[in-house]
Order: sequence, then C-alpha cells, then structure tokens
Amino acid sequence: METSTIARPYAKAAFAFAVENDQLAHWSHMLETLAVISVDEQVKLFLENPVNSREQRASILCKIADSSIDQNGKNLVETMSVQNRLGLLPEVKIQFEQLKADKENAREVRVLSAYPLSDAELEKLTAELSKKFSANVNVNVEIAKELIGGVLIESDGVVIDNSIRGKLKKLAESLSI
Repeated sequence: METSTIARPYAKAAFAFAVENDQLAHWSHMLETLAVISVDEQVKLFLENPVNSREQRASILCKIADSSIDQNGKNLVETMSVQNRLGLLPEVKIQFEQLKADKENAREVRVLSAYPLSDAELEKLTAELSKKFSANVNVNVEIAKELIGGVLIESDGVVIDNSIRGKLKKLAESLSI
C-alpha cells in the first residue's frame, strides 16, 4: 500500500481534531516538529530498529519534541507507534497542510523571477494571482537569471510563463513552422 494512503487517516484525524478545537496553527507546528525530528538520521535509525519497543520509540520521539507538542500530539505519536507508522509523520504533515490550505482557501505559488521583485511589484503580483486563482496565495519568489527577464509562475500544476526566455522560445517555434 502506498504511504500517502496509509498516512491519510492520521492526517484527517489530526486535521478534524485541530479544526474542532480551533488549533490549526498549533497542530501545523506540532506536525512540522515531529516530521523534522523523524527524518533525522539518528532518530530514524532508532525508530526503525526492531530491538526498540513501540513504547520506547514513541517515548523518545516525544522527549525530543519536548514542549513543542502537547498531550494530544503525544497521543498521536503513541497511536502511530502502536501501528508501527512513525515513519509516516512527514507524509501526515504534508497531507495535513493540504487539508489546512483547502480549508483556508490558500494556494502556494512559486514565482521564478529574473531579478529581485520590489515590495510594490510583489504586492501587485500577489493581488493579481489571488484574483486569478480565487484564493489566498502564498508567493515564494526565487531568482532565476536564466529567464533573462519577466517571471515564470507555478502552482498546483498550472504554469504561467511570462519570461523573456519563454517568449523567445514561442517566437522560435512559430518561425520554424
């Protein structure tokens, strides 16, 4: 069975609990902490070692997370440990964040720009993308000098190429017909 399928019930349960208790940000932080800890090489080796009991695995993970997780987070860790699913914490985090983004009508947008954007340009671009996608957008800008000029926008499989490189490529394709 695929890891995303196995992780889904945990993500949905955590999300439902977080919504019911108005703790989305808190649960997002707890799951991020647990996911980061669980992929640490030494922790991963400990969690995968069959010599360690499931109780020991849960206990160590909770001790490392310390005050970053509350009793409800510890309950999730213990439940996942009983089912030998602690390795799924990063996938649970990803799915939780997707559920959270859907609820908040949020969308992650990656913008590749040939040059750094000013605050005014970023604000205008964010407003335009929010309108286009009918969602609250979180814009992450990366510099890609190979674009020559303009921007390349990517979000959930949608690509908007408004770069000079992209325009030159289209022009070259139209001339070679």
